[in-house]
Amino acid sequence: MLVLSAGPGTLGVAPSFVVTREIAPSGLPTDRTERLDVFADRQAEQIRDTLPAPVELQRHRADIPGSALELRLDWISNGIPIRQWITDANAPDGSVMIATGTAVRADYDMVEPVFRAMLQTFHLT
Repeated sequence: MLVLSAGPGTLGVAPSFVVTREIAPSGLPTDRTERLDVFADRQAEQIRDTLPAPVELQRHRADIPGSALELRLDWISNGIPIRQWITDANAPDGSVMIATGTAVRADYDMVEPVFRAMLQTFHLT
């Protein structure tokens, strides 16, 4: 796990970027693209079930090289509007790399290019 954060932003909440690797659950399709689709669908369902409503969630193919999916979600944490950008990518060993950028919604447009630049530096081996 890699965790990076900046100084406090708007409302005293620091933007953060976290990268983890998760073993893909059994029962997923063998095709890498289909496996990632099913993984992301399950992840989105878990997010909706876990976070306090309302949660606005968008899912689409990532604009980074390789097979990756993005989830973008907006939700409220203790009265603070939060935006998260989650990117899921297949790792060569069958695990899934999950990169999550989190910021107060008011700060998000400023830090998203930094999140994307950090993600571009990762190479899965």
